[in-house]
Amino acid sequence: MAKYFSQEGLTYHQEKLTGLQKQAQTTGQQIGEEAGMNCDWHDNFGFEEARRQFELDSQRVTELSRTIAEGQIIETIEQNIRTSIGNTIKILEDDTVEREVTIGAWGESDPQNGLVSYESPLGKALIGAEVGDIKTMNIGGKTRIIEILEIFPPSYKYKGLIKILFKKTNS
Repeated sequence: MAKYFSQEGLTYHQEKLTGLQKQAQTTGQQIGEEAGMNCDWHDNFGFEEARRQFELDSQRVTELSRTIAEGQIIETIEQNIRTSIGNTIKILEDDTVEREVTIGAWGESDPQNGLVSYESPLGKALIGAEVGDIKTMNIGGKTRIIEILEIFPPSYKYKGLIKILFKKTNS
């Protein structure tokens, strides 16, 4: 299934992939160093640990490479009629709590700042909604009722939120 990236998100993940590839290369070199001149790998903790780390790094590289290759760049549409990636939505949860949530693309999730991926349970429930819609969803075994109060265009918060997210993740 295709993953949907913002241009900023794709660039971030491509840079992350490059970093993972360099890390895997360094770990591969450590395997050789730990084995030593005699290729002594028997009962060699350093060698075994480097090999395990290399396998993890290689798996991450493979998974992220596949995700990027299968991904599609989405262009946010400056509209506030129907929710999609990039929109900020003012919601009323369970008739008690009012808050704003912004729907992010793949890998764009920062719940403390109100950014949720379109793949999250809340993101899935909100995609395609219009003002006045009431959505019922299950989060953590609890049924939640969400009412759509207002929809804001992507220019309202989206670009600022993903800048903060990617800056935080690079630190």
